[in-house]
Amino acid sequence: MTVSAEQVKRDLHLTVEGAGDPFIVSPLPGWAGMALTEQYLGIAAGQIPATGMETLLMHAVDGVTADKEWVEDGPVYTDIQNRLSLAEAQDVLIPAMLWQTVLGMKGVRLYLDEGGGDRGGVKALWSLVSTLGGSSSLISPASALETLIQSQVGTQRMSSPQSGDKPGKKPQDRQS
Repeated sequence: MTVSAEQVKRDLHLTVEGAGDPFIVSPLPGWAGMALTEQYLGIAAGQIPATGMETLLMHAVDGVTADKEWVEDGPVYTDIQNRLSLAEAQDVLIPAMLWQTVLGMKGVRLYLDEGGGDRGGVKALWSLVSTLGGSSSLISPASALETLIQSQVGTQRMSSPQSGDKPGKKPQDRQS
């Protein structure tokens, strides 16, 4: 499956090979993009339950009304859910969400150039954290990011590549 993305005027066009017309995502107003980014990072850091990811993705593609209300079950999200498999939907929804952040097309390209999925999501997430001046220590790949990935694709829990103590400075009472 190949997903391509291009910005046409102010809209993002995401096309899934063999799935017909592109999905067209309009830009969010700045305040909404900031709120979406904050929620995404909160989910990634484990501060917000990962169950909010679906709503976040829905808001990324269908946006807000003129009254500044989030659109629920809007036409773009519904179309994605009706026309695409779960894996295809992920590779449309995550780039759309990244496009709504400060990364814009850079986030979309990072995700797609890495082949989408978990690998693309991780690469784009680290870029977003870095761009916003955050530290990678704010998000633990072995725990919170795993929760985010599971919420996107519903995979089984991955085991941590490390065992025993985690690297880094030990508490004073444990230092030798």
